[in-house]
Amino acid sequence: MNYFKRAVVENVASPAGLAMVSYCIFLFAWFFPSGLYTEYIHEPDLMSLNPLALTFYTCCVAAFIGGSRASRLLTRGFRKSSVAKIEVRSPLPYLMIPMIVGIVLCCVYLIVLGGKINFVALLTSQQGNAIKAAGQVGQLETGRWSSALFVLTGILWWAQYRSGQISLSGTNRMIFRATFFTGAVIDLLTCVATVDRTNLMPLIAGLSIIWLFVKTRDEKVKIIKLLGAGLISGLGVVAIFLLVSMLRGDVAVRLLIMGLLGYTIVSYNRMAALLLGVMHDSYEGRGVFLFPILRENTTLNSIFHFSDRFGWPNSLSLWLSAFNSVSSAGLSQAFNYYSVPGALYSDLGWWTLAYMCGLGIISGVVWFHFKAGKTAAVILYPWCAFCILFWTGFNAMFDGRVLGILELALIMMVYDKVRVRNVRNAETTRKVESSAIAPMESASAISAGGFF
Repeated sequence: MNYFKRAVVENVASPAGLAMVSYCIFLFAWFFPSGLYTEYIHEPDLMSLNPLALTFYTCCVAAFIGGSRASRLLTRGFRKSSVAKIEVRSPLPYLMIPMIVGIVLCCVYLIVLGGKINFVALLTSQQGNAIKAAGQVGQLETGRWSSALFVLTGILWWAQYRSGQISLSGTNRMIFRATFFTGAVIDLLTCVATVDRTNLMPLIAGLSIIWLFVKTRDEKVKIIKLLGAGLISGLGVVAIFLLVSMLRGDVAVRLLIMGLLGYTIVSYNRMAALLLGVMHDSYEGRGVFLFPILRENTTLNSIFHFSDRFGWPNSLSLWLSAFNSVSSAGLSQAFNYYSVPGALYSDLGWWTLAYMCGLGIISGVVWFHFKAGKTAAVILYPWCAFCILFWTGFNAMFDGRVLGILELALIMMVYDKVRVRNVRNAETTRKVESSAIAPMESASAISAGGFF
């Protein structure tokens, strides 16, 4: 039991642990009653108890976990560390300044967005689909202002993690919590205003993962509380998902259930169709799903001409073509996600396992530096965690938003380099607190010179 507890505590927020959560979702889809699935989705259930689908997905998860374990070879030379305590001048302003900047930028983005479409009237009349349609055809294009949403999201991740490393009490703690809550609400409202779940879920997943990680560092942690918190987070995600569905106009219970199934297990039915050869993507084998940022970023494309070289479509054309591929296979046109392993299989076949192993290595390295409190990893790992949990959707790990996250990570590295005086690990902290005359032993400052 002690071994089991230690294994759960150490891995509940790790890449391997999150991969197992995604695997459980797949198993739920695999065992889901075929007749009930067809009744709701109106298509044949190809994944139900399909041995090929089970073998492929299991191998993908095993390759990912193997990669995350292999990443230890790349971090062997680093000293292992738990969450450190940091020392800064004026702790409250240190946390507040980035949050206020993020809140202001996001509010400006909301104002600019409101000048293009009356999203308040559309949402209150449950016409959220009109907002989604306008965004897909580019009518809500706001240039660089659209990145303000993910700037605020990343800053909230950073602030939540750093607040656990700084001792705030009394009024300072209340001010911080009020500001953090305000930022989270504005972020949530902005996601709702754009009716985009793919911007909303990273916020919730990232905050939940950081909370779970901090709790696992407590020596008195209880597995039941961790699992309960994870369950509550999952139910919260489902509740918000259903809320967005209602704002889009899906008010009937049947439509809500169909939408929930459609954005989770239905993608694995498309994966099974690809594996069986009854469905083929219009751009199969061109690498269009491997690194979406290469075709989505206009700057990179203007320099390297990736889309012209490989015959890649723009994002809208690719999205629309998936509906045609699904329809030609006799499946419901209402949903066009293939799942991440399914989309990768369309490009790589069984070489998908090597790609998944690479994802595991990257996630494992970022996880290690996240545990050590490195600035860039504090911002990058919540994104990695969301992408692992989002294997039911599209390959978000390398989509266009990654560039903005990397830019924020670099800015916050410089900020921490200037503001953080030093960092001391938990063992040193306990020694200092147990002796009134012992001099404080500090470790090196948080490294902002390197990427992590």
